[in-house]
Amino acid sequence: MPAKRNMIRRLPGLTRAEWETLRGVVLSRDILRAYIHQPEAMPLSRWLRMGTPCVARFLDPSGSVPCLGRITLDHVKCQPGIGMKAPDNERHLVSLCVNHHTETHAGFCWATANRELERNYLYEIYGPCPDCV
Repeated sequence: MPAKRNMIRRLPGLTRAEWETLRGVVLSRDILRAYIHQPEAMPLSRWLRMGTPCVARFLDPSGSVPCLGRITLDHVKCQPGIGMKAPDNERHLVSLCVNHHTETHAGFCWATANRELERNYLYEIYGPCPDCV
């Protein structure tokens, strides 16, 4: 019987416990923001049963790509460009469902095409990044 694949990648520099803590912080932040931006009012307890912390739901509400799959974290650099990925901290991570993060629809990947929306979202919360200016 093959070993089960671990769904959480181990990233250099972070222990598993640190990554789990960071993931919890980002998911909590994005769950609250998604609830605040929901199109129709409903009690938080009901929304938590049916809502997801995928930021694409409220950053691009008219988007044609539906939320599907498990929630992943997307690294967002402060400035566009190539090179190393963004740091592993809450000011550079957003939660996205797999469909918005990695799936390609007719050559279109939501996360790549809407990176500026993600940057603006993080800037709105944290302001300018002292590491990136």
